[in-house]
Amino acid sequence: MLLQYHKINNDDSDRIQLLIIDAMEFILLVSEIVAIIVAGINFTRYQLHFNLKCIFGYTVLAYYFDIMARSVIMGFEVGVLKLEDEIIEEESQKWPWKLSNPYFILLFLCSIYRVYFMCLICSLTLLLAVERYFATIWVASYESKKYKSVSFLLVGTNIVAGFIASMVFHYELLFNLISVVSLGLFLNIVSILLFWTLHSLNKTNMEVCQNRDIQQSYTLSLRFQLNENLKIMKWLQNCILVVTVSNTLLAGFLVVSNHAHLKENYPVLVKYCHSFLNFGIAVYAQVAFCVCALADRNFRQYFLRFEIIRIFLKPFFGKIFPEDFKIKETLSTSEETNVYFSKLSLQWDDTMMKNVKGVVKKRKKFLICF
Repeated sequence: MLLQYHKINNDDSDRIQLLIIDAMEFILLVSEIVAIIVAGINFTRYQLHFNLKCIFGYTVLAYYFDIMARSVIMGFEVGVLKLEDEIIEEESQKWPWKLSNPYFILLFLCSIYRVYFMCLICSLTLLLAVERYFATIWVASYESKKYKSVSFLLVGTNIVAGFIASMVFHYELLFNLISVVSLGLFLNIVSILLFWTLHSLNKTNMEVCQNRDIQQSYTLSLRFQLNENLKIMKWLQNCILVVTVSNTLLAGFLVVSNHAHLKENYPVLVKYCHSFLNFGIAVYAQVAFCVCALADRNFRQYFLRFEIIRIFLKPFFGKIFPEDFKIKETLSTSEETNVYFSKLSLQWDDTMMKNVKGVVKKRKKFLICF
């Protein structure tokens, strides 16, 4: 059984270093409980579709329970909760319905949930890509209808598939460890390709909508939803690339920390990789919450006024929010007035040219008729 548990023994040569990594991880987990509350409050202000909010809400709630599960496992690893190695070895040979030791059952359930959450991390990009697919094919009515069945289908399928995959992982059924991890990374690659395709499709539809003759009719709802699709996809594309790179790195730690040969011959390396895997997931979540919080423009601009914060965050979020990291020049009142009227003049000229072209077309049609 591949439990997500590696005990830190008193006689381990690297005990202090491993405990320091776990302590840093625990501090991050505690701070992320606060971050979950802040992100949740801030998230309710975003003008996003119901299904997109459901997916993000489901992920945040799942991570809250994952923090609880990881804290319990950490208690067993550092010795706060006692469980003998002989009991773990004996119980690991049993099927779930035959387990008898209550402490091992608690450890087993937390480990099952931990792997389920890792499956959620790998499949989150695919959930978002499929949700954006429905937003693309139902673009004419997606903005005005909730289509709750989409979020229920995606979240429900992910929960069932995640727990099945976790059981398969723990008991090494059907697939080996490397095959399961490779499948998760493959889903990330498929999600990136699907996002690029959907972004190109929405961009093309937007250009067609903007280039239509003024006589042709289109709804404001259609243009609004196309614009929302492009804005959200542009934001999510950058995030998904970061997520895929992070998943690839964490997958390497997961494979090493659960490899039977390495466990037997290189136990210290395995424990380090296990600690780095869990610490990496905590850092991963912290970055995700920062992106979620900074997605609100007012909140973002307030903090980016300070040069120190702007310099520190630019390497991480500069490409996601490029406009807000630019140093804007302060214009005088007369300069702002000139810029405003210049833009207004250009808009007026464009409108007049379109009207002239429309009149010319009508005259040509009239002359052809006679």
